[in-house]
Amino acid sequence: KSLHNIPSSSPNSPTSSSTLIDFNRAGISLIEIISHPDLSSSSEAILYLQTIKSILSRYSIIDSHSFDATSLRCDVNISLHSPLGLWDGPRVEVKNINHLSSVKTAINYEIERQSKNLSLVAYETRGFSDATSSTVALRNKEEQKDYRFLPEPDLPVLKLEAGFVERIKDTMWESIEDVERQLKEKYGINDSDAKVMAEAGNGGVWFFFDQICKDLYNIKSSNDPKKALSSDEFKTIGRYVSGWVNQVLAGIVSGMDNIIQTTRDDKHLEWKYVVNVNTFTKIIQWVLDEKLTRENGRIIVKKIVEKGRETGRDVDEKELEIMVKEGGYWREEKEGEMENEVRSLMRVVVEEKGGEVLKDYGKEKKRGAVKKQCLGKVLRSVGRGKYDVKKVAQVVDSFLEEEFLKNEKSIN
Repeated sequence: KSLHNIPSSSPNSPTSSSTLIDFNRAGISLIEIISHPDLSSSSEAILYLQTIKSILSRYSIIDSHSFDATSLRCDVNISLHSPLGLWDGPRVEVKNINHLSSVKTAINYEIERQSKNLSLVAYETRGFSDATSSTVALRNKEEQKDYRFLPEPDLPVLKLEAGFVERIKDTMWESIEDVERQLKEKYGINDSDAKVMAEAGNGGVWFFFDQICKDLYNIKSSNDPKKALSSDEFKTIGRYVSGWVNQVLAGIVSGMDNIIQTTRDDKHLEWKYVVNVNTFTKIIQWVLDEKLTRENGRIIVKKIVEKGRETGRDVDEKELEIMVKEGGYWREEKEGEMENEVRSLMRVVVEEKGGEVLKDYGKEKKRGAVKKQCLGKVLRSVGRGKYDVKKVAQVVDSFLEEEFLKNEKSIN
């Protein structure tokens, strides 16, 4: 309905001989958002507040994790009315609620309290007690339906030109809803991951993810300039990068929000990440090009994060290449080397069990478990990160199938 900008005054602290005035908060705005009485349940009210909270945190107006007395408070007005609109009950205002759960409890309490005897409900202001999960009367309101705001003669009405408003809109970031939609429709991300990524880091993780996808798209397109990537190929890139961001990087830093080091706001024009976009893109591209295994890529990302915490700066491209080369992370296997080693190890696995492995493999219910057990033994023998796990699994599966078919008669 409307938004009121209410500058804070300087709080006074009287002493025995003087009055101390704290100018620290003088002029700091309290933004009061007034809504129409369009909400019909506590659930709708919570959804409305969560939407406002996400918008405010998106622009760093409030802390994205807080709904407390220092950043966001809520006055709730509750009145009952007949379904047919034949009568409207008195409006009761519950002041200064500072938790979402308390808002829901207060609304439900008032609905129940007023329903018991509408004729006794007064037009009043009440407070909410967290201790008793109930509301208590504070004071009666005046009889008028709305507060009597008086115009300030020295502050005339300010009319904003449409062009000015549009220019402001053009500088605003995409809404969380728009980001969620893009993540799902453009990048093929599932609903739950899209919601988390859209909100993480006040939008910073989305920019991180989006830039990596675009860089990988440009690299792939430059390899074959005549062939435009399809929407399905773009979604494949999106889902692959999502795995690196949601699982690998977020796992290393213990949470999606921790990917952000510095939030983009009035003081910082860009976000700062624990791993810069170019470095992270290069590591993912090396994995896609099979120059690195996924496991070694994860190890390198972790080392970069740790080094950044120690030095307070990003790892540049030269340092990255030295880290990979000196750590022995490059894949330099000769043609057929991986397959030969895996097959040799699989022969040992099969022989040491005296045919039991192939016998269990022949049972459909046990086949999946046999594959996993054999893959685990092979990976432990070759060491983590030496070969691509998916390719090792393919050789293991192929070996088991070949050996089973070769020995099927003797096994049965």
